[in-house]
Amino acid sequence: MLSFQPSIPAQISAVVDTGWSDQSIWGYDPILECYWAQLWRDEDNTDAPRISISSYHLIPTQALLVRLIADALNAPISDIYLAMTT
Repeated sequence: MLSFQPSIPAQISAVVDTGWSDQSIWGYDPILECYWAQLWRDEDNTDAPRISISSYHLIPTQALLVRLIADALNAPISDIYLAMTT
């Protein structure tokens, strides 16, 4: 299960169980006041995430981050939202 705590990264691997690594994380940057996410596939053997939704893009709400992750994973927004808030 995922739990959201501001400024503490949370696991998002349970968002879509189609090969996304436990290494995938998301969180909130309290200095920039923005959300971010980094997603790795199970087969990735690199420090760089396959998908990076950076705080430098100034994602001000969790709702926007949910939509961006859903789009990047080609997953239903409702599934992403539930995974990130339960």
